[in-house]
Amino acid sequence: MKSNHKKIIYILLAFILLAGAAIYFGGNIYVKNRLEKKLGELINTDDNTFYNYSLGSFSFEPLSGTVKLSKISIEPTEFALASVKNNENDLRVVGEFSIEEIFFEEFEIKKFFETGEIELKQFKILNPSFTIHHNIKKQTSDTSTVLESTLSDKFISAYSGKLNVLNANLIFKEINATGSDLNVQNINILLTESYVDPQTIKKPFPFNFKNINLSSDGLFIDVSDDYEIKSKDISFNMQSKSFTVDSFKLIPKHSHKELEKINKYNVGEYQFDADKVIIEGFNFETFKHHGKLELSTVKLINNHLVLYNNKNKPYPPKKEKVLWATAINKIPLSFSIDSLIIENSTINIHEKSEITQRVSNLFFEEMNVAITGFSSDSLTIQEQNFMMVKANTKFLGKGKAQVFMKVDLTSLDDNYWVTGKMGPMNIVEFNQILTPLFNINATGGKIKHASFSYFANNNKAKGVIDLEYEDLKMELHTNKSKHKKNRFASVVVNTIIKQNNNKSNNSYKQGIISADRNKNKSSFNYLWKSLQSGIVSTLVPDRVSKKINNKK
Repeated sequence: MKSNHKKIIYILLAFILLAGAAIYFGGNIYVKNRLEKKLGELINTDDNTFYNYSLGSFSFEPLSGTVKLSKISIEPTEFALASVKNNENDLRVVGEFSIEEIFFEEFEIKKFFETGEIELKQFKILNPSFTIHHNIKKQTSDTSTVLESTLSDKFISAYSGKLNVLNANLIFKEINATGSDLNVQNINILLTESYVDPQTIKKPFPFNFKNINLSSDGLFIDVSDDYEIKSKDISFNMQSKSFTVDSFKLIPKHSHKELEKINKYNVGEYQFDADKVIIEGFNFETFKHHGKLELSTVKLINNHLVLYNNKNKPYPPKKEKVLWATAINKIPLSFSIDSLIIENSTINIHEKSEITQRVSNLFFEEMNVAITGFSSDSLTIQEQNFMMVKANTKFLGKGKAQVFMKVDLTSLDDNYWVTGKMGPMNIVEFNQILTPLFNINATGGKIKHASFSYFANNNKAKGVIDLEYEDLKMELHTNKSKHKKNRFASVVVNTIIKQNNNKSNNSYKQGIISADRNKNKSSFNYLWKSLQSGIVSTLVPDRVSKKINNKK
């Protein structure tokens, strides 16, 4: 009898366990299916939406309250992309989302079923990729954001103790552009006590939160066949609406030798890097609604710009280059920067001579620049039509120089004004330019002071230069050797040039700046040619200076 009782007890226990398991797993399947359906209803998938939604898998752990979603995809329809491209409607931007995994940890499921409100300890998003398709030129009265158009009207609110986004990629695609995209890589975001509801999703940054920690491994832009842009860490401060980019670089894809093989024309080569770029006062609302990039301050800190120019090659035929105002107004993006500050910069300009086949090195050290009124926005330009540039530097690392430039951004003739001055400097320092370019070597002389002022437009530059110097002596070398002096030519040069030019003497000569613009060459070339005309008119008789300055 006892053995029969034991068997009955074992059978009852087994039945209870099986029934409990059936109830547990059956109930979990029911909860899982209901939860999956209710979460899916939060995505806007009706006939009028611009998005398609898909989910790879859905899992639920009832004991821990963890929900896991895998392979989530939210893609804009072809109609949505066409609407953004079309300038006749208000839709300016749509998003595309691909997410490897999403975790809802310690999810208050009962509350969600009863009220529709999401509350959890942590919301974790792993390896997402966000692509923003936008029409930068379109201005719109539509105030909707990407998240607002993605979520349905069944979304009530969501609170998370921590919102953690790990290893995200963000891509900005200008929908009408044939150029490259901007790609911000490996973004990590941590929000504490984050909250989202139908009001916050109308904002460019759709979360209310207590604290934010944002960082990125950097950005990458494949600019063209010849250049790419890279950076290291990017951080964002929400309170000041500022970005900090570390180690920003514009990198050529080809060496000098490779570039010379690829291009038959003198197209020049550029390389730029900045230790730090700080962007402050970014106006999200203006950018979202009007496509205008409005910034209070941009700072470039510890910069190095290198330019290489091979004068052995001809310039591209009949390719007119525009001056400052036209160049700014041709930028497709409407922007306004109150203040652009360049701190502690170095510029190196290397030029390969067609006479000597050697490379010169013109450089500026410890350069600091402040630019105000830097804008392509027509309304901003109406209020303030002048862009002001103030710069100070050490010319060739020795001569302390200051330059001020005023550019009329409304001028159809590209009117601008330039003034500047430079302190004492030994003329032999110029040999690193004169000798490799022209086989000319200064053996003595000192600049006491230099100042200049001129007006320029798209056709001509006119002004004056006061160049005080003493004991100038020059020698010319033969083309075959940079060290062998051409005695006869050196005697002729030292006879022609004015060896002393002091304001205290009656023979003092004020130089005349007069330069016709070569429209196939750059704005910087025009700046130099204008100053060169004044320097030459000071050094040599007028009849000689005219012949020199008339040479292209």
